[in-house]
Amino acid sequence: MEKEVTKVTKVWDSNAEEIAYRILKRKIYTEKYQISKHVALKEIFRSAKKETWMNWHVDFLIEDLRGYPILGIEINGIEHWNDPKCKKIGKMKKILFEQNDIPLVCIPLPELPFYTKEEYKLKYEVALEDLMNQYLAPFHYRTSYPAYCYACGLQLAYKFKKDHTAAFYCCINKECKCKTIPAKTIPVILV
Repeated sequence: MEKEVTKVTKVWDSNAEEIAYRILKRKIYTEKYQISKHVALKEIFRSAKKETWMNWHVDFLIEDLRGYPILGIEINGIEHWNDPKCKKIGKMKKILFEQNDIPLVCIPLPELPFYTKEEYKLKYEVALEDLMNQYLAPFHYRTSYPAYCYACGLQLAYKFKKDHTAAFYCCINKECKCKTIPAKTIPVILV
């Protein structure tokens, strides 16, 4: 009797994605957030009808520990500038994320220098990390990504006290019994 062989599916679309994942594991505060790779858009954005985008994915999704989406990250190679289909998909992904108040960061790989084979292993990861630092810099601030209510799951609104002495979050759901949450209690994404 022959054993059934399970086919291993390819995890990464490119070497750059694999390297980016290693970098993200060093950059993201993984005690409070998780990094998911190749997340189908239908898992992030629910739709009652069959949409074209439902079979697409985002390269990386940063989620809080309850699974709420905080930040999408795309690693965009040269095809995102040259291929009309890739350009269209990229624009539609940006629109979906914007409509749902979730930031989407697109890391443009063509901005990286060209390396010879000998230089590649030594310099590419350092160059990609520098580029990612540049594009992820705004996410050092809590106001640049969504936070969610622990009681009802809706996004929290970021506000200031009337005297501007302190920032806080409050639930946008009027019927939620959630009290205000001091801004400093929402963990930062980047270490």
